[in-house]
Amino acid sequence: MRSCCSTSLNGCMCREEHLGFKIVLRTESDVEIMDDGYKWKKIKNTPHRRNYYRCAAEACKVKKRVERESQDPRFVMTTYEGNHNHPSPSLS
Repeated sequence: MRSCCSTSLNGCMCREEHLGFKIVLRTESDVEIMDDGYKWKKIKNTPHRRNYYRCAAEACKVKKRVERESQDPRFVMTTYEGNHNHPSPSLS
């Protein structure tokens, strides 16, 4: 069950009971992967302009999906699911 708690022009932050938070960011970019301060391991590559990642930190369950918008390919949609159980490596 999902209940949206915050929306804006650039994204939606929703609370998921089993995942913690779900955040969707829409960014205009030439590259799909932008530095967000965490390290990611690619877990799935699909032919549908969509790639799946999980946090590389041990025991962290956060997942990330990155896809190029089909209607306007200038934009990348990045969806984060879950809460990191560790600080960002870039802050260490």
